[in-house]
Amino acid sequence: MRGHVRKRGSTYFIVYDERADPRTGERRQRERGGYASREEAEDELARAIAAVRSDGYVEPTKVTVARFLTDWVDRKAEDDLKPTTAASYRQKIDRHLIPRLGTLRVQELNVAHIEDALRDVHREGGAHGGPLSRRTVNYCRVVLAAALDDAVRRGITRVNPARLARIPTREREDWSPRSAPQQPWTIEELRRFLATAAQDRLAALWTIYVTTGLRRGEALALRWDDLDLDTGTVQVRRNRTSAQGREGRIVYDDERPKSAAAQRTVTLDEATVAAVRAHRAAQLEERLAAGPAWTDEIARVFTREDGSGLDPDSISIAFRRLCTLAEVRTIRLHDVRHSHATLMLAGGVPVEVISKRLGHSRISTTMDLYVHPDDRQQRSAADRFGKMIAGE
Repeated sequence: MRGHVRKRGSTYFIVYDERADPRTGERRQRERGGYASREEAEDELARAIAAVRSDGYVEPTKVTVARFLTDWVDRKAEDDLKPTTAASYRQKIDRHLIPRLGTLRVQELNVAHIEDALRDVHREGGAHGGPLSRRTVNYCRVVLAAALDDAVRRGITRVNPARLARIPTREREDWSPRSAPQQPWTIEELRRFLATAAQDRLAALWTIYVTTGLRRGEALALRWDDLDLDTGTVQVRRNRTSAQGREGRIVYDDERPKSAAAQRTVTLDEATVAAVRAHRAAQLEERLAAGPAWTDEIARVFTREDGSGLDPDSISIAFRRLCTLAEVRTIRLHDVRHSHATLMLAGGVPVEVISKRLGHSRISTTMDLYVHPDDRQQRSAADRFGKMIAGE
């Protein structure tokens, strides 16, 4: 295997033999240039020849990370990704990866590039320029690693540096107020909200959110065969999601929860059962009024007036309006779930029961989120231990 360095103008270039064609045994010569000194060119020539000999050689290409990721996610969306998953991948690629890595060539991408980018995403990748959680940062790394696995398989690059990259080791402490969890409602706020929501067309939906702790998409994905109003139970089997697909089109999907624990049975109190029964009667009237225009074919519990499915983001907007009408603190709809868990815990419900009700995979998750002893509990514990020492 041969190679040499030549000078052209003020720069140097290298010429070396490529791998032999397995069909003909013939070798082609490869020429690469633009090196500032002979020493730099000779070093690169040695690396190129060593790579060819070790069968680790890949054809040089100027494909950028931006172009490759865009093409990759388009192919994946056509082949095997759910619409909402493809939209989620695109969001991470367009918002976080391309702005920080897009101009680099795939073949020059290394661990340092990726870790610097992930650190920047963690520091200021939020919607308002604030911090982003380690979980989301790791999701960005996972998407990039999956794409680069495909680049290795297709011979575009030899290694996948995203598999070696590490995400920041701890959460940022300077969370912006908009991204920080809200304080849960008090029982008085909860009652005021329910009194106002009782006048709304979707009163049963708001009641279920408050009394069950279901996630936003879980409640919107409910179908009538998921409910047994005689026994007062609901089977959580699906989660309704929305995402922006190609060309700005909103894509909806009712998908199974990602964990086995999220597929669960939740009991309903008598007031919630009564609210759902009233909702069913009202929905039957709407269906009769709509006639052939009724669009629901899967018997959803909660729909628009024409039977079409509800948009999760629109429900969040409607929730904030109800908070204003009820004159209670405007919290995130997801924080109603937190309020449900916190008030149950304060009422003496065992944490393992709350954990199953919320669909957590581990009790430790529930403990981390909701079991935070306040100052009075701390004082009581200290006094009790002091009396034990004193023999009282």
